[in-house]
Amino acid sequence: MASPSERLVAVHRELDELFLLHAECLLERQLELATELLGAYRELLFLHMEHEEKVLLPLYTRLGPLPRFPLVLYTGQHEKIRGMVDALVARTGSLGGDARAVRRGVLELFDRHATYKHLLEHHDGAECQGLFAALDAAPSEAFDDGTEAWWVARRAHDALVERAATH
Repeated sequence: MASPSERLVAVHRELDELFLLHAECLLERQLELATELLGAYRELLFLHMEHEEKVLLPLYTRLGPLPRFPLVLYTGQHEKIRGMVDALVARTGSLGGDARAVRRGVLELFDRHATYKHLLEHHDGAECQGLFAALDAAPSEAFDDGTEAWWVARRAHDALVERAATH
């Protein structure tokens, strides 16, 4: 059986894949599909972060010695992530105009993607080294890591992902 960190990292990798599919659609100027994928990504990412904040982070504080990273690091990064994703959704939804305007809008989005992905790298590192490592040490029957419900929600987007992957 996979550890909590292995299951949570698998969720992160699938989120990364959804974001990459969104970027590929932008590259191909499939704007409607890119927008749909980003919406699915947002929904699933926010679901994951909500479970972390309501279940996993409170457990993290109860597990024993002081956590490696303070809770404010995780919640502050979640707040920044939410704001950046909402800005990406708004900007992606506003892409339009002639071909040149769309190309330049996509380039601007890729610049924003780079900044966002940099934040995600730091956040993922902190979670793997702190939160996920602590969860691995906890009795598995003591908590729900949220991954099973997350994968159910993810499967609701299978047709969209298949459409993007074969486009």
